[in-house]
Amino acid sequence: MLALNEPRAAYQQSNFDARVQGGTSQDIVVYCLDELALTLGMLRQADMRGNRAGRSEAITRGIAILTALEMGVDRESDLASSLLDFYEGSRRLLLGSISQTQVAAIEALRTDVMDIKAALQAVRPASA
Repeated sequence: MLALNEPRAAYQQSNFDARVQGGTSQDIVVYCLDELALTLGMLRQADMRGNRAGRSEAITRGIAILTALEMGVDRESDLASSLLDFYEGSRRLLLGSISQTQVAAIEALRTDVMDIKAALQAVRPASA
């Protein structure tokens, strides 16, 4: 039924299900980072087109993804503090873009997110 009313949402849900079903926590983080990079690109495109609804949707989605990533941080990890700071700074940047998109900063964030994703993929456990 969802596919008939909202094909994009149905595709996103099936993509999510396929990517995380049976995946490791690292796979889910990589998926979230991939989605965050995509969302930041959507924000940039919506801003370029003057699409206020698209900007709002991208900002809301980005904040939701950052919240999920933050909730998944192992607080005992050596990287926990750095990750939490990164996610919080990213959230502030998105919230600051509500009135006006900070294009250069959003692009830099998108690059950072893709770099982190690539680093995570490079250190996959031997069993993957």
